Amino acid sequence: MDLDSGLVGPGGPVVLRGVAVDVAVRGVAMRASVAQRYRNEEAVAIEAVYSFPLPEAAAVCGFEADVGGRRVVGRVEDRRKGAAEYDEAIDRGARAFRMDEERPNVFVACVGNLGPGEEATLRLSYVCDLPQVGDCLQVRVPATIAPRYVPARVAAEMTGDERDAIAPPVAAAIPYGLSLAVDVEAASEVKEVACPSHPAVVSIAGRRASVRLVSDEVRMDRDFVADVRLRDPRAPAAMIAPGPDGERVVLLTGVPQWALRREPIDAVFVIDRSGSMQGDGIRSARDALLLALRSLVAGDRFEVVGFGSTVECMFGRPVPYRQESLDEATARVRAMDADLGGTEVLPALAAAMEGRRDGRRREVLLLTDGEVGNESECIAYAARHAKRARLFTIGIGHAASEFLVRGLARASGGTAEFLHPSERMESRVLGQLGRMAAPRVRDVRLDWGGLEVDLVAPAAPTLHRGERFAVYARVRGGEAREVAIIGTGPDGEVRVAAPLAPCETGDDPILPALMARKAIRDIEEAAGGARRSGRRTGRDRLIELSRRYSVLCSATTYLAVDETAEAAPTARGRPARRRIPIALAHGWHGWDTAWVDTATRGFSLRRRTASLRLAGVPLASSLSYCCMAPDAPDVPDAAPVREADGHAPEDPLVRLCSLQRADGSWDLTPEVTELVAGEEADFQVPRADPPLRPDVADRVLATAMAIRVLARCFADRADAWHMIADKAVAWLASVGMLDAVGGDPRAARAVGT
Repeated sequence: MDLDSGLVGPGGPVVLRGVAVDVAVRGVAMRASVAQRYRNEEAVAIEAVYSFPLPEAAAVCGFEADVGGRRVVGRVEDRRKGAAEYDEAIDRGARAFRMDEERPNVFVACVGNLGPGEEATLRLSYVCDLPQVGDCLQVRVPATIAPRYVPARVAAEMTGDERDAIAPPVAAAIPYGLSLAVDVEAASEVKEVACPSHPAVVSIAGRRASVRLVSDEVRMDRDFVADVRLRDPRAPAAMIAPGPDGERVVLLTGVPQWALRREPIDAVFVIDRSGSMQGDGIRSARDALLLALRSLVAGDRFEVVGFGSTVECMFGRPVPYRQESLDEATARVRAMDADLGGTEVLPALAAAMEGRRDGRRREVLLLTDGEVGNESECIAYAARHAKRARLFTIGIGHAASEFLVRGLARASGGTAEFLHPSERMESRVLGQLGRMAAPRVRDVRLDWGGLEVDLVAPAAPTLHRGERFAVYARVRGGEAREVAIIGTGPDGEVRVAAPLAPCETGDDPILPALMARKAIRDIEEAAGGARRSGRRTGRDRLIELSRRYSVLCSATTYLAVDETAEAAPTARGRPARRRIPIALAHGWHGWDTAWVDTATRGFSLRRRTASLRLAGVPLASSLSYCCMAPDAPDVPDAAPVREADGHAPEDPLVRLCSLQRADGSWDLTPEVTELVAGEEADFQVPRADPPLRPDVADRVLATAMAIRVLARCFADRADAWHMIADKAVAWLASVGMLDAVGGDPRAARAVGT
């Protein structure tokens, strides 16, 4: 792979001059408008080809070009027919524009016959659901495609165009950048907006918020991430909107909750140790895995699998969770590095999902950057083995592949999370562990009231505690006041219902587009997900949905041809092709990337830090982004606040949890005493009869105080530590000292609040 200067692309100067993205969040969905500006500085006509990422759930529903002051609107066509029309237009010297989907999260734009000195701007729009992370809706705008490992046998089956699309030329520095703005209108009051990926200016007013990058342009080497924390993020909602030809589309969304009941599991932790994980990636994965191990309980069994070009199993089978196995696993995880070669995911999935289960539930936690080229093959494998094991995935890094990370979880009935290197990982990891250990909700069904429904997407929805779901339906007739989703949980029926109301977006076809995208995804994934599989199975159905709702899919293309009289043909014949280099993903293989600034700017960055006191001990805690005054001058992109060694300061919550023993207790060590300092003054262990041994009494004291600190100092992060607290309460009960936390296990997490 060439890591060139980025000033000259393959065959000539870089044609792309900049990318601008405007995001509008409405409720639990977003609409994005993307503008790509191209300029030909050469003396010959060219064809610019640009591979770029979008969210894997994106429904691309608009495409147009602006060239010479003329607006050319695109239409959805059969991919084969559209490709032929595009080539014909290029051959006769007309200006033509095309966009294709190569993966659900990788798209290719072609700007054909751009004459010398000419400019063209492509504008595309898409809508997508917003995933919920804890109490936050997460806005994620991908910016680059990380280099991918493609197994040789898979590469041999790819066409040249497909290989080029997912592996565009990569530059260590590029001369174009990203400008971005986010406007939020939420369903409830916005409490906070955090931007862990970029320095940003945030303003909040009730249900409205805005996010602006502090620089006019930032380098495109990492995804943009914004977490919007709401006052009431879990309220269910049902809305209805008009669709084409008199039909209507319904959305039911919500966050189900039910009583927690821990069941023994076989937990298999799969950690990506390929070369692309070097640097921040492997450090984040190791830390996440160490925390996950602490969240297991007696009765669980576990295994750790590392993979790259080879697979390394720590024990060879799931082993009982006890102090000895925890100590061994901890030592071996701390020594792990990204030293196993290429990213061969399939053998790792086989090692994790197959083998003897002895009637036990097998739950797999996969930590990876997802930088592979055979995503569809891996997702199809997970779907075939979904009855044997579920996959709960965490995408790590600045440009983790959403297609693989979300697709594996979706196909197996699990859930997906993403961990940006600047974010705290404990809530992601423990949230996934909680879902792995929770009993499954079965027999999920939908009650559409009196509505006449002829299409549901996704066709087989799943429910997870604390995880937002979104189900769409196409309605041909009937009326309803309320719609609901129902499942059978550990204590009976789980039901999420909401009154049906008109969609606030009015005539904006956001709901029909989202429904069509989910239905298209069902068909593509049933056929293996790849573009080639989409051609073999259900292709006619894909094209019908795509054209009816003007939503791009693997079997269609967006095509726009400038046929106006003002569009003077350029020289006939094929123009010179110019593939546009993209930025190397920040942190890939441990690389840091460069930014080519076309104009030197002076800047001053005012960094604001916050501090908190944990049980009387001051602890450094830096904001994950920089707050800038409105009149601050433009500044280049900057890294989040870090300590001197380049790593995020240690999280006191993670530090405290990592000291817990396998049985759920804490030892009364100097380090634990420091973390719980301030609790001793008003805390006494109840008298025991018969008296406890001194060592047990010390552990009771340390454990009870640790639970109290969790409840007092981290009440807003209870989702991250509730499993650890439950394990501690169970240990106190086992030694007859449940009164140390109030006598009621259900109230343990409320002690001190």
